[in-house]
Amino acid sequence: MSFADEKRTILFTGYTAMGNGLTFEEFKTVASNAKEAGFTHMDLGSAMLDRSRWQLDNNGTYEPGYDFYPEYTAAFADPFKFHCPKALEKHLPADVIKANHDELARRAAFLESIGMKGCIIGAFPQWLPESVFQEHPEWRGPRCDMPFRSRRAYFAPCVDNEEVLDLYREVSSELGKIAPCLDTMIFMTNDSGTSFCWNSNSYPGKNGPEACKNRSMEDRVTGFLNALESGMPSADALAYNAWQGFWCFSGKISPHEGNMRKENIWFVRPPQDKPVAYENPLSMIEELENAVLANPDVIVVNIEQTQHLFKKGGVYYELLKRYHKSTNGMTDRVLYLKNLIESMKLDGGNDLLDAWQYLYRGIDDTSLKHLFYYSVALYGAMSCRTLVRPFVPIPENLTEEEKYYYKKHVFDSLDRQDYELDLLNIHGLRNVFQGRTPEEADRSVICWNSILTTLSKARASYQKAMNNAGSDKEYLKESLRRLDFLVCVLKNLRNCCQFQAILDRAKSEGYSSLANSDILEVVMRDEYDNSTNMIRLLEDGGAPLLPLANSPENETTFLFGPGLADQLREKQRLMMKYWRDSQILFKFRNRFHERAGS
Repeated sequence: MSFADEKRTILFTGYTAMGNGLTFEEFKTVASNAKEAGFTHMDLGSAMLDRSRWQLDNNGTYEPGYDFYPEYTAAFADPFKFHCPKALEKHLPADVIKANHDELARRAAFLESIGMKGCIIGAFPQWLPESVFQEHPEWRGPRCDMPFRSRRAYFAPCVDNEEVLDLYREVSSELGKIAPCLDTMIFMTNDSGTSFCWNSNSYPGKNGPEACKNRSMEDRVTGFLNALESGMPSADALAYNAWQGFWCFSGKISPHEGNMRKENIWFVRPPQDKPVAYENPLSMIEELENAVLANPDVIVVNIEQTQHLFKKGGVYYELLKRYHKSTNGMTDRVLYLKNLIESMKLDGGNDLLDAWQYLYRGIDDTSLKHLFYYSVALYGAMSCRTLVRPFVPIPENLTEEEKYYYKKHVFDSLDRQDYELDLLNIHGLRNVFQGRTPEEADRSVICWNSILTTLSKARASYQKAMNNAGSDKEYLKESLRRLDFLVCVLKNLRNCCQFQAILDRAKSEGYSSLANSDILEVVMRDEYDNSTNMIRLLEDGGAPLLPLANSPENETTFLFGPGLADQLREKQRLMMKYWRDSQILFKFRNRFHERAGS
């Protein structure tokens, strides 16, 4: 891009496993657009054709006892997923990896043809199958899973071992041959089944083999980064690992302990990008400004669903292409967007600009980004499937058959019913963001209502813009669809807080002014109607509002399937079936008994 002197500007399109994979034709279109917009690099992780099923139980198909923890690992790119070292051919599916290898070569060749470079963004070193360590005991490195989220221990290889480093050197050499444009790897090493020996931030605690215990972390990490860079032909090849998880992070990434590379790397990513795909222009320009003013060496811009949201002539495309010098402060950003709207002829007045500001205020400024965990929709609505789970007053009454359509995708490796039936339990625990107690959940409801009120103002501004002469009706209509679906997802998260707080109070206190069938059914009705709205939006014939798996078999805990609307209908059917349980829960005590004095 022309707005800064950084060495690399990278377009990161997201993870294939989360529905952000691009066909080769889509990749070519997006890469060409990126080149025209000023990017120097494209992420090649999209050459992963599927999540790495070999890392999953039962080839990634749910069965009782399924361990969900490796779903994290399977989503991320790793060098071994593009080339299988000879020493691992007995342990990894060489045919699947070869398919990724060939796709990487094809995409890299296209990037070279248009004068772009390649990058891999992922997580490594990832754990290896136990059979590897049975054959090579000295290769076993640190345990790298999260103990309360996994069913078994997973171990990454020890990168202090020269034979292990030789595996990475072999892969780097092969990738350098098939993708000579690949000169950058940016990855995390503290999450999702990755770690270094004796890493102080490891989830299971500092651990590893005694043989390397006294080696410095600087030597360990430097040796690994050098091995990754060894086969890349570029004189300024860069391998860089960070602490932060790369699900939704934005800002300056912090080097992993022991990483002595000096590069200043920034992720530019409007928040709350999962699962709903929508534009947030004021956030995008703020993220750009923060990065550019920090004099970065590398800027990574993450736009998911790029085949829909990074089209030539679209808002993000034009915003990035025209960003020749940094804005400086809120007024400057707003004026930049006003000029963008006028030049793109999106609105004849200021209503679209108002809508973008209200959207920013609801999502970024004081609300969703700061009051809640930044991936609460990803973890709650999707990975815990609260979006499609029925809100029933006595969840224990649901049969295993009735729960199966959503349970098989709820991230739960522990099979604890108290976790399974709790709408506030996210990946094995309640947290402060949604609420650990009824009182905290009440506070969350207040926050959700504030966010939803602000987003309703954004919606009203979009509607006003639709009535302005000279406005782009199709663009505004599509923006409204995406905002409406986002609101549905956030209402679901709010309703989870309300509903579960009432159930908790019913169990601990019984009937009260804060827990009774009247207020419980108000929440149930709101969630039922919310599901109806989602079904309507999903089936209105418009562009996809969120990434969906291409078949039921490819639905995962991090990706809804093509039958999402039908799952919402099943949710409604079960809610109707058990609706009267609201009376049973409170032993038929209600306001009429209270008035009668009984």
